[in-house]
Amino acid sequence: MKRKRPPRLVESPFPTATSAPLHPPTWDCSSDVSRPGYLGTMIYVAGMLLALPVYGLAVFTMMLFKVEGLSSIHMRMIEDPLILALMFISAFATVCVINWLASGPTVLGFCFDERQQRLTFTQRRPARQTTEECVPYSDIHSIRPYITTASAHFCHFVVCFAGANGKPIELRFSEVTVRDMAFHAEWLRQSIGERMQDVLDLDL
Repeated sequence: MKRKRPPRLVESPFPTATSAPLHPPTWDCSSDVSRPGYLGTMIYVAGMLLALPVYGLAVFTMMLFKVEGLSSIHMRMIEDPLILALMFISAFATVCVINWLASGPTVLGFCFDERQQRLTFTQRRPARQTTEECVPYSDIHSIRPYITTASAHFCHFVVCFAGANGKPIELRFSEVTVRDMAFHAEWLRQSIGERMQDVLDLDL
């Protein structure tokens, strides 16, 4: 009687649970960079830029209502094309500075901690000092990774969470490779479930 050969084991092309790399208890991309704030300086600059347009508006208002005692020197100044051009430039620069100061924060670093069930990140608003924030996993509404093109190798992700007043806050975090994002996303789903969404292709 012939003995049958044992079947040859074929290696699966898909990674198994034992061969897949284990994720550490944290996803740490923290930043230790501390930057000083200079908000007072920028407010002073905005005030200086705004001085000339305010002066021109005040003189024009006095001329419009024919206020007595207005010197002819002031009237000639706001009629000068160069002074008028400087007023518009100063007003535009002031709006740009104020708009920049009012813009949202930039995330410098972050750390997802499975043991403590929280997200810690450092952020910095324009002209402000660097601050550190902690968000419990229970306050996270969603994590949405996305790519801008189908052939992109890097993706960004947006974290939506409840702020101190209960209102939702969305922050854009730094880019990671698509492969690393898939690895970290699978790990985060174990803690926050379906709130960790799939990668969205904005090019579609």
